[in-house]
Amino acid sequence: MEPWQRQRLQTVTLRREIKVMIQDILDELSNIEAPINPSSNVHKICYLCPSNAQRMTKHRCLRCKQAICGPHNVHMCCRYVQ
Repeated sequence: MEPWQRQRLQTVTLRREIKVMIQDILDELSNIEAPINPSSNVHKICYLCPSNAQRMTKHRCLRCKQAICGPHNVHMCCRYVQ
């Protein structure tokens, strides 16, 4: 199953959500967008939103540093962040 998943990741037209799910299964960091300094003040488009939504945000995922908007952001206690 793993070789097939790695082959699917190479598909250019594969939806971002599916790429993220496959990368989570394979424990790979996302390479959709290069990591950005978290203190950067630049607005980016959320990588989970559909392309027609184009939600701009300054927030980043702590793990992969991808831009992530408010509706896709999950708040949790720092005890569970590792």
